[in-house]
Amino acid sequence: SILLKSVVSDPVKQWDPEVRDRFRNEVKISCKGNKNSVLFSYNDNCFLSIKVFSEDAKIMVRQTQTNVFEVQFLLEGTLIPKEKFNVKVVYSFYENDTFLDEDKEWNMAKSLTNVPKISLKSEDLKKLYYFAWASLLSNRVTLKNHKALPYSFTMPSKLGYRHQWLWDSAFHSIVLSNYDIKLAKEELMNLFVNQKEDGRIPHEIFLTKEICKSIWGVDDYSPWTTQPPVIAVAVDRIISKEKDKKFIEIALGSLIKYDEWFRKFRDEDKDGLIAYHDPLESGWDNSKRWDAYVKKEKKYISEGMFPIEAVDLNSLIFVQRKVIGNLARLLGYKKLSEEYEDLSAQLKEKIVNIMWDDSKKFFFDVEDRTHNKTLVKTPAAFLTLFAKVATKEQANY
Repeated sequence: SILLKSVVSDPVKQWDPEVRDRFRNEVKISCKGNKNSVLFSYNDNCFLSIKVFSEDAKIMVRQTQTNVFEVQFLLEGTLIPKEKFNVKVVYSFYENDTFLDEDKEWNMAKSLTNVPKISLKSEDLKKLYYFAWASLLSNRVTLKNHKALPYSFTMPSKLGYRHQWLWDSAFHSIVLSNYDIKLAKEELMNLFVNQKEDGRIPHEIFLTKEICKSIWGVDDYSPWTTQPPVIAVAVDRIISKEKDKKFIEIALGSLIKYDEWFRKFRDEDKDGLIAYHDPLESGWDNSKRWDAYVKKEKKYISEGMFPIEAVDLNSLIFVQRKVIGNLARLLGYKKLSEEYEDLSAQLKEKIVNIMWDDSKKFFFDVEDRTHNKTLVKTPAAFLTLFAKVATKEQANY
């Protein structure tokens, strides 16, 4: 006999106590056995199935504490040499469990045949390369009939980080453009669909409104924050490989609204430099960059720190405006293209002159309004090299 054991842990045990308590009050995680599988649910919406391909498996589910479950599959029988047991993790979002019988088999080996071939002398590096692809592809999901997530996308982890994040998906899209351009475009579509009326593309799209409400105090699928605007980099990578006019039109319209939102809502002093209003907008959640500016008494519910005009954020905004200019040019919108070329040039000048510290020969974040440099040295400064905004002299330093 073989015993397979899986422990699905409390997803919020590491969180700030106040936020953790809100989550537990709003969101109930449950688990039940079904044939040769177990189903996990957020407030009765199925989100995860662990399935064993052996109809005679005996299943035991034990709740050990709040939102923590231990699952055991006991398989009894005679094993023949080289016999394989298939354990499949299925991700879906349904109002019932009928999808388990409809779910199509996903062949990992077949999927990896489409991965770009590389020549590596090290067998360990080769294994790591394919493991990274397997991890990316196996975390892709399609949520049938989901109101906020109609397109397929990649979760950072089906078991741990079960939602869609803005800059994660941009990175996923960049990589997927080397595998399947259709998947690369789909990766961004939920971000465009969830763009708010004021132009903001949200930092995260949750599976349920209850989860968002418990963490952020917002009765929606998304919080009030954004994330580093890497999406334009992903769009640029995609169109360098395929000039899909419909996709270009969608991306252009979305990026213009997004850029306008940054100018209206993240530039309070109207100096042309864009600011983060919360550490979780930055992607550098716990960075030393924010220590002196975090409002510790306002976790998640409202603005979490004093506005900081960040060097990496503004470098990415510069790239975004260059990409908008290029998209407009491809569609024949000459005046619009020139407008964004001018905006990008103005921003470059401000980054070079305001964020550079000549005594330390380094780029720094600056405080909103005062432009006092934070003088916290981080790799964020290297985004000026990626964006090509640093002068040659600054780049050399």
